Amino acid sequence: MKHQILIVIILITLWGCNTTPPNNTAAFQSILDKAVKKKRNQLSGVSMTVLAPKLNITWTGASGYDSKKKTHKLSAEQPFRIASVTKTFVATAIMRLQEEQKLKL
Repeated sequence: MKHQILIVIILITLWGCNTTPPNNTAAFQSILDKAVKKKRNQLSGVSMTVLAPKLNITWTGASGYDSKKKTHKLSAEQPFRIASVTKTFVATAIMRLQEEQKLKL
């Protein structure tokens, strides 16, 4: 679980540094596939969604398997337990509201 979160954060950070949107969504899938392949012994699979309305990007993808048994491919539509992951999203939402001057910290 920790590796999955780390990969998602790294991918989001790397994408955030790029000011030019990709020509197609194959770029996102390629990044995801490479990350999972590199860590294939440490994680089963990763699902990722990228929403960037100002860049007109809405993408969801998955790579790897749905369990440690590695018998079924992971689907982008497959549900996940969110557990403590929500802390990251809440913190990000708060910071975005602060940037938009809709919230003072």
